Amino acid sequence: MKRPLLTSICLFMILFTFVFNAAAAPYKHPKTGVSFPELVGDVSLVKVTDFEKEYPGLGVGISYRADTFKGDVYIYNLSMGQVPAGIAAPVITGQFEQAMGDVYTLEKRGSYKDLVVQIKQETVQVGNFPFLHSMMTYTQDDIKRVSHLYLTGYKGQFLKVRITYFSTDAAKGEKTLAAFINMIGNNLK
Repeated sequence: MKRPLLTSICLFMILFTFVFNAAAAPYKHPKTGVSFPELVGDVSLVKVTDFEKEYPGLGVGISYRADTFKGDVYIYNLSMGQVPAGIAAPVITGQFEQAMGDVYTLEKRGSYKDLVVQIKQETVQVGNFPFLHSMMTYTQDDIKRVSHLYLTGYKGQFLKVRITYFSTDAAKGEKTLAAFINMIGNNLK
């Protein structure tokens, strides 16, 4: 009698472990055609969240994670219809300023400590497309972090990328950042 119960418990635990440790399947955003693979270097695609269902205009969030690295991509249009391409339109710079404002709000709330904005706003190329970029450092949960924010308009959508890694693992973080940004750039056509 005990053996079938023990076997059932073991099978349940194996299934439970597999379900909660499985990476998300590759994802292709239908409106932009941007593809997101299961792995970028050693960073796994863990979740794709469709915010649009409950919050029209907030689009989709694509999340990658590793021990000391996280990358999140948001593709959305704020229910504006067509978002202008590139970075020149006031709506794009306004959205970038809003994203930076969100960072300052997190500092005021105490989620981030010792925030230092090292690059407030610059233009960088990701593939063949211009992005607005900011770089900052802060402490969260007693861990010093480096964070990058990228934003552009692409195929009628805002394309926002936020990448954060532990400063104690900066060399690996920078390498993974480069691979992640290359993955994005290679997908933009």
